[in-house]
Amino acid sequence: MAHQECSWVIELVSVTLPAILVILGWIVVNKLAVKREMDKSRREMISKSADGLCDSIDKLVEDSYAYHSAERDQKLEVQIKIALSDIPQRAASLNQLTQDTEKLTNCLKTFVKLRQAISGKHFEDEHSGAIHNGPIHEEIAESMLGMKRCLVDLKHSQFPLLSKK
Repeated sequence: MAHQECSWVIELVSVTLPAILVILGWIVVNKLAVKREMDKSRREMISKSADGLCDSIDKLVEDSYAYHSAERDQKLEVQIKIALSDIPQRAASLNQLTQDTEKLTNCLKTFVKLRQAISGKHFEDEHSGAIHNGPIHEEIAESMLGMKRCLVDLKHSQFPLLSKK
């Protein structure tokens, strides 16, 4: 009789143990897949945001060139001011997503240089007429390239190499 009870327990364990292992394995794999999918979504959001910021910077620089190269246009001036306010706020919102806050901080510091290049001289009341291909244009271009480099660096930092050899 003891042998029958033992065989019954062994049979029960041989049926239920694999089922339990399958369920536990599924739970672990599912959690890993969800984590991987969330990380992928986060990286894609940062990447798309960085691309959108680069596009906004292109438009801002285009408007700035047009503004500085013509007589004072207060409507364009307002558009530039709005962009100068909007872009750093959008960049700062990436702080919630990125794992590399140092690169984001660097982007925001670089944007201050771009803002200064665009609005530091020859802006609003200081606008004294059209300037064609002056140092202000070079300063804007240099600052824009620095800002774009920072954004690309931030974007690429979200995709670390799997192995460093």
